[in-house]
Amino acid sequence: MREYQDQKDAKILKLVKIYEGMKPQEAARIFEELNWDILIDVAQYMKEAKLSAILASMDAVKATNLTIALSKRGEMN
Repeated sequence: MREYQDQKDAKILKLVKIYEGMKPQEAARIFEELNWDILIDVAQYMKEAKLSAILASMDAVKATNLTIALSKRGEMN
């Protein structure tokens, strides 16, 4: 079970690097279409400065919902 979680975390961290390397507007466009669970997993590991720029470029409702979901997880890095 631990090995599975480690593999999942490694995949999420790769996605984080990909999205952090994008322009915020491009990442925001994709974030608005991502599966909710994947979106939250990726967003929680992003650097605050990168995530804030993406949130600012997202639809306000989706950005608000993502912010609420992240705050409920209490795992923002």
